[in-house]
Amino acid sequence: MGDNITMKEFAQLLIEAKEIFGVNIEQSEMQMLEDFADQMFESNQKYNLSGIKEPDDIRRKLFLDSISCVPVIKNLKKDKVIDIGTGAGFPGMIIKILNLDMHISLVDSVGKKITFLEQVTENLGLKNVTAINDRAEILGQDHQHRERYDLVLARALAKMPAMLEYLLPLTTFGGYVIAQRGSDTKQEIQDSNLIIERLGGEIEEVIPVEIPGMTERYILKIKKVNPTPKKFPRRVGVPKKKPLQNI
Repeated sequence: MGDNITMKEFAQLLIEAKEIFGVNIEQSEMQMLEDFADQMFESNQKYNLSGIKEPDDIRRKLFLDSISCVPVIKNLKKDKVIDIGTGAGFPGMIIKILNLDMHISLVDSVGKKITFLEQVTENLGLKNVTAINDRAEILGQDHQHRERYDLVLARALAKMPAMLEYLLPLTTFGGYVIAQRGSDTKQEIQDSNLIIERLGGEIEEVIPVEIPGMTERYILKIKKVNPTPKKFPRRVGVPKKKPLQNI
């Protein structure tokens, strides 16, 4: 560990992951998480990969928040996973480190973030990681990606209607969207229930997440129960500019 994020802080991460989420982190996994944290902290100072800068915030708001997804996906099929809007690799890189057998694609529209993830993947010696510099709207209409993924992940990605239009077209029949959301989740669901159905999804569970020092968090678990109509997602920029209406 470097001086940027101390061993004491990561020892606390290990304790919190087990106490809060029941996640046991092996020593080899812990070493990779530590190495990832050091690389992320150093690159973040140079390239502004994330607005979260302080070591304690990185531990809680990025690493521990990402670890909260691990028990949710434990018993789900996850042979092929994609993380949309991954940024510096959250939650996708964390979930990959704790599930080394999975194949994961990390997607972001910002090139410097993808370059960073390619470097991290190489430095950690990870296999079956693909970093993709593209937009969800493009991938959602590409037959190589459309309805191909067992799990589609997103952390703090767009407002609910746009997020659903980005993610559900990528989800295979019987697969799941796992979306990390904030304190307004329940109202967002109420305002988007018909959109979810229209895009082929069904809410299976809304899981409250409590992390010390963070505001109210939820993990939204949506199952893909019907095909997404072919016209979705619409072209780049439209889901955000002209969000679907809950009618």
